[in-house]
Amino acid sequence: MDITYKTLSVLTLLGASCISAAADNYNATLDKIINNNPGLVASFAALDAEKAENLTGLNLANPEVGLSYQWGVPSDVPDKKTIDVSQEFDFATLSGAKKRLAKVKNKGAEAAFRQSLRAVAAEADALMTDIVYQRRLAQHYDSAINLMNRTLSAGKTALEQGQITIVDFNGIRMDLNALETDRQLNKIDYDNNLSSLAALGGSTNINWTSSDYADYNLPADFSQWLEENRVKSDGVIQARAEQNVAEGEISLRKSENLPTFSLGYTSELVKDANYHGVTLGIGLPLWANSGRVKAARAAANAAQIAGEKAALDFELKQRALYDKALVTGRMLENTRTMARDCDIHGELDKLYSSGQISAHEYMAQLVSLLELNKKVIESEYAWQKALADFRAATIR
Repeated sequence: MDITYKTLSVLTLLGASCISAAADNYNATLDKIINNNPGLVASFAALDAEKAENLTGLNLANPEVGLSYQWGVPSDVPDKKTIDVSQEFDFATLSGAKKRLAKVKNKGAEAAFRQSLRAVAAEADALMTDIVYQRRLAQHYDSAINLMNRTLSAGKTALEQGQITIVDFNGIRMDLNALETDRQLNKIDYDNNLSSLAALGGSTNINWTSSDYADYNLPADFSQWLEENRVKSDGVIQARAEQNVAEGEISLRKSENLPTFSLGYTSELVKDANYHGVTLGIGLPLWANSGRVKAARAAANAAQIAGEKAALDFELKQRALYDKALVTGRMLENTRTMARDCDIHGELDKLYSSGQISAHEYMAQLVSLLELNKKVIESEYAWQKALADFRAATIR
């Protein structure tokens, strides 16, 4: 069935079995970007043109009509007029080999377009993953700067009362300055990524403000996932398309090695004597197609080898990405556990208020807790980035 560009849905891009309704906003944005990507729109128009071109030239050759007038010499010999009409027939057209090859070429063109679509979808997905991370990081910086400003105010009082030294107070100022710098740098990256995402979407309006990642989970059984998705990988699809074209070429070349024939009507008109009849011609393809079947078979064999290599490359790459995602997922859980176990904000305030820890110790612990919170955000991003890298090969 022919593909229709505007009906492509992002619900199939990330895999319906891996998506829940909670990610609709993410999916809807990704869907909008893909359907309005200028490059894909142009590629789809070119695809239509290519498919139309492949379906031309599939009919029989045009009929031929020949007319001639011959003057008799000497003058008493009557003039002669001849009319010839003929139609050539070839088995490549009659058997449908040309049409079948054209359809196979169209399937290959569609496969190439889907690869382009997948590349744009993966690029947009990666950008959106970065943007969610930067939004979460911005929230962290806002909270941390707000807290550090309050700490700076309290530190000024503690400095005046001799509870901390000028070194401690300057440490707060430097930490606050570092946070503000990091927030500005994060804002620059965030704005650049938003611009890149908007560019991918062309003229469409990107109205996406969520701080939620795509709701996607790794497949529980990698072997089963691989069995289902290996044949859908770009390299395998491309090699299969080339192999199908080569096999269609074999069929076509064999048909072209059969003789062509033509049928026609002929008439010779002479004064007082007209002649009418039929003509039959046979074309013997002795040399014109020499070696073309052999070349097509070689191309089919090369495509098969390329497909086997592509399948192996896909398996090795996806296995590595899968293992990386598993490791980063475990790292995230460890970081979250550490953050939960070390979350002593309430106790820290009580200890400082009761004088059990110094202002210096209080501020040092506060900075450590802020860094741990940032580490959780970074670990979440590393895991989500690994997930995006893994699903990029099959996003469609």
